Amino acid sequence: MFPLGQGEAEACEVASEFVDLLIAPGWSQLLPDLARLIASSGRPRIKWRAVNSGANILQLAHALGHSVVQASGYRYLYSSEHGFKLSSQLERKWQKIVRYESKKRAHFYWLDKQDACDLWPELKRLHQLRWSRKGKPGAFISDVFNQFHQMLLLQQADSCAMAVLKIDGELAAIHYYLKSTDYMHFYQAGWAEPFSGFSPSAMLHLWAARQMNNLAYDFMLGAAKSYKQDFCNQKQLCYQLDVYADVVSYALAILRKLKRQAGRLKWLS
Repeated sequence: MFPLGQGEAEACEVASEFVDLLIAPGWSQLLPDLARLIASSGRPRIKWRAVNSGANILQLAHALGHSVVQASGYRYLYSSEHGFKLSSQLERKWQKIVRYESKKRAHFYWLDKQDACDLWPELKRLHQLRWSRKGKPGAFISDVFNQFHQMLLLQQADSCAMAVLKIDGELAAIHYYLKSTDYMHFYQAGWAEPFSGFSPSAMLHLWAARQMNNLAYDFMLGAAKSYKQDFCNQKQLCYQLDVYADVVSYALAILRKLKRQAGRLKWLS
């Protein structure tokens, strides 16, 4: 059993990180009853990834038993409420782009709905060009993916956003975001190779994050060592959850986990 957003074809995934059980405030005491109901109907195999530390699904898994929870990276966030200092390299690049902006050579801005739709093909082109050079398909290769998000831009404009950086009148970087009540979630990006010396996508991150007033800028999931930590002032540990259908499968999973841990300890020694 996968949560909505995980388990289907990758091209159909929309928001596959930090998915959780939605429980109204004051009703979490029903989780043990839900666990008994699930167990009595034939214990399913449950597999969820990118789970926040305070997620309801972790409490449900504990009540179900036969569960393995493993750390799987961090959620990286920037909030204006917390102090933050750039690395010396990023600070130099930021000051350079600020000088360009003061001379009208660089321009950051958010796109309106129509401009976002018009620039979608360019976001797709830049994104796919970068990933094809790495020998990977890229998120925009699927028609289903493009159709869904173009529809979202037109019909649910309050749920998404796009920002661009232009340098000397040319598109240098473009970002696509999904919005929720408290967060601006960074989702996809493209940037032009001729402007790589400016680190245009990084500069667009810095600009967009500083535009957030009541929203936290969410870089989503990243590894323990990630470029994302250079831009953020908060990180939250995330987990992968596996709930097994029977005690034998559970025991084998525990043995595999112990074997991996023993291998890492042997390598470190």
